[in-house]
Amino acid sequence: MRAGEIADLSKQFPDKEKDKRKLSAHFLEALLTGTLPDVKPHRHGVRIIGAIIDEPVDLENAQIPCEVWLEHCQFNASTNFNGGSFAGTISFENSAFKEDASFNSMKVGRAAFSHAVFERSVDFTSADITSSFEAQWAKFQNKEKGASFNSMKVRGYAVFNDAVFEGPADFTLADITRNFEANGAKFQNKQKDASFSAIKVGGYAFFNDAVFEGPMDFIKADIASNFEANGAKFQNMERKPASTT
Repeated sequence: MRAGEIADLSKQFPDKEKDKRKLSAHFLEALLTGTLPDVKPHRHGVRIIGAIIDEPVDLENAQIPCEVWLEHCQFNASTNFNGGSFAGTISFENSAFKEDASFNSMKVGRAAFSHAVFERSVDFTSADITSSFEAQWAKFQNKEKGASFNSMKVRGYAVFNDAVFEGPADFTLADITRNFEANGAKFQNKQKDASFSAIKVGGYAFFNDAVFEGPMDFIKADIASNFEANGAKFQNMERKPASTT
């Protein structure tokens, strides 16, 4: 990492040595905040593949002075990035969050969560993304608390193509400057809402081939360009989809 290279623990330690991929939460917190003795973050940032973190990660209100790539990692305890400020990109692509994950009010450039798996609740309420938010093929598996993107602001694209939401999905008051893309997304909870109430989209809203197993809400949605839902399926027969404006 000092040389700006990727620390690929999964390559260094194959499955039979998986325990050697473990990092302590304290080490990770110090590394990301630039307070680890004798380690100066490279301009390429911190790039780690395949790490396992068993302890709760607490980076609430932390200032992260570099880009952060923690891909194919496994977080076995809660993660708290509430109010954190990141320089540039954060990427958790292909990572698994076994417990609650919170990114409430964080500030970041590009946020990448493609193929990530959230087994418990995840909270992006009021997160401020100055570039794009990418969660293609992500899985949100908690059936009770679900995933909250309430009041999230994305200055570029918000992409959820082929994402799977097993619980409630809350996009109420989200503000997307460019396109919102949820082509092929699956909203599988039959009792709890997929809420897009008062969402604001500066470009197109794409829900082509999306599947809504339960109730959904687009009341007071503000879509500057087209709303497209070709081939979408609305399976809830007891409650009609709410209209858009």
